[in-house]
Amino acid sequence: MIFTVNFFRSYQGHFVQNFESKDKFYDYYNQLDGLDEIVEQFAKETGIMVTPEILEQSFSIFLQPHFFLTVEEFSAARQGKKFVTAYPSIH
Repeated sequence: MIFTVNFFRSYQGHFVQNFESKDKFYDYYNQLDGLDEIVEQFAKETGIMVTPEILEQSFSIFLQPHFFLTVEEFSAARQGKKFVTAYPSIH
C-alpha cells in the first residue's frame, strides 16, 4: 500500500525530499540488470511511463533506517539505536 501511494503521488508530480535514502537508492538502481526492459514492459502494458525519479520516490520508504520488515529487525535496531525507541513503528 505504501508503495502504491508513493508511486501515484510521484507519478502525478508530487515529490518529497528523500535526502537520506536518495544515494542509497541510486546505488541499488545502478546495479540492477534488466530494469530497463522491465520498465519498458510495464509502460507497454499499463501506458504509465516510469522514470528513475518515480522509482526512487516509490521505493524510498524501504531504504529508510526506521523501516523494518520483521519484528526481529525491529528488535535488533531497538537495542542498538535510540531513535527507534523514540519512534516505534513497524511498516
